[in-house]
Amino acid sequence: MNSNKLNNINRLFNPKNIAVFGGNDAEIVISQCKKMGFTGEIWPVNPKRESINGIKCFSSVSDLPKGPDASFIAVPRSAAIEVVKELNKMKSGGGVCYTAGFREVGQEGVELEKRLLENVGDFALIGPNCYGMINYVNKIALWPFDHGGEFPGFGAAIITQSGMLSNDLSTSRRSMPFAYMVSAGNQSVLSIEDYVDFFSQKEEVKAIGLHIEGLQDIEKFQKGCLKALERNVPIVAIKTGSSEIGNNLVSSHTGSLSGGDEIYNSLFDHLGIIRVSNPHEFLETLKFLCISGSVAGKKLLLSLVLEVVQQCWPIMRKK
Repeated sequence: MNSNKLNNINRLFNPKNIAVFGGNDAEIVISQCKKMGFTGEIWPVNPKRESINGIKCFSSVSDLPKGPDASFIAVPRSAAIEVVKELNKMKSGGGVCYTAGFREVGQEGVELEKRLLENVGDFALIGPNCYGMINYVNKIALWPFDHGGEFPGFGAAIITQSGMLSNDLSTSRRSMPFAYMVSAGNQSVLSIEDYVDFFSQKEEVKAIGLHIEGLQDIEKFQKGCLKALERNVPIVAIKTGSSEIGNNLVSSHTGSLSGGDEIYNSLFDHLGIIRVSNPHEFLETLKFLCISGSVAGKKLLLSLVLEVVQQCWPIMRKK
């Protein structure tokens, strides 16, 4: 990861100011940031409204005081591309592109996503077609939904390729310590591989949780995972799209390509990644690792935790 990209990712996840683009979704993001206790500046941008959530609106990107550290973009596709282009020109940090309708919808979307990439420059972009990110450490939610979760001074960094799953995880009431939550979406710019590399260097991150539909760069993924393991940060993964039907669904969901299940089993074994089979195992394993530390020397206890969850899973599903 080059220094410009790393600097912009740091600005995105630890912003002093946030710009929000759009209407109702932007308003929710402002409310979520206020609710979490974000103390930095928030700049709503909407040419059709005078104010959002009691804050005066700017009419365009160029009217902003400077390039924002972080942005939340919830405007139509073509407008989103222009917003990203202008933010990059202003040397902004990064942002969430909540807007959908890119490569996940077919050839027209593929062409639009190409245009997005042509204009993104060094802008650190989450998405498009994603829910966004929650930083429990610094009290930031570029996330247009109510959510839960607590940060007791340490926690897990969770990255998913499913917005719905990330939302379900964030609202679960299982005493799970959270540090970060990322809904990765189409991963046009920032990918799972980038997030693993980034979060592996954070002291507050005690475990990393991955929901994987498909990977883009195996070598890059391995390097990030090895960094995490060097710091004794265990990684837990739940892999979906393992069947032929599942692979086809994955391709249409986020535009990612999924490989054979046996390939991922071998990769996970090679990197010491703990693979689980359902969201309950995922959360309970992460919670155990965050509280107890590295899995080294605790494999028997971890296997007992997984066994209990597996026995309870059929009962939980019925409720």
